Formats: sequence, C-alpha cells, structure tokens
Amino acid sequence: MSKKHREIMVYEYLINIYSFYDEYYKSDRYSFEVKYPGGISVSGGYGNDNEILYSTYEIALDFAINAIAVFDKELYKKIRREINLTILLD
Repeated sequence: MSKKHREIMVYEYLINIYSFYDEYYKSDRYSFEVKYPGGISVSGGYGNDNEILYSTYEIALDFAINAIAVFDKELYKKIRREINLTILLD
C-alpha cells in the first residue's frame, strides 16, 4: 500500500488525514486521526465488514471534523470555514 499524509492544525485541534491505495479493493481509502485537548480520535477507514468507509479526502475530513464537533453545529461550521480558508491560501 502506498501512503500519503496531510496535517491540518485548526485552533487547538490537529487533524491528520492519511491516504492509502488498497491493492485488494484497487481503490484509495482514507483514514484520520484527530488530536484535541484531553483526547484523540482515530478511524482506520475500514468498517466492520472490512469495507472502505472513506473513499475520498472530503469524506474523511468531514468525519474527522464531526469527531471534534460531535453535536455542535456551530463548532463544525467554524472549523470547516477555517480549513477551507487554509486550503485556499495554500
């Protein structure tokens, strides 16, 4: 499997998105790791039946932000806006 990585720091949250090429499925899959004050959330990108959960960068990023914001829609929008600005400025 070949692997790519992107790290995004937003406020006190560190989001790492990893991209892998899965030879078995002949497809890309993405996973994420989110570090925040008091914890960490990780998803390897495979489901219970070994299916690929995050087939695009955007899907993995969305789930990573949801891991931070949980049920806080305003925090989700704030983080998403900051990431979009960061991506545009890169």
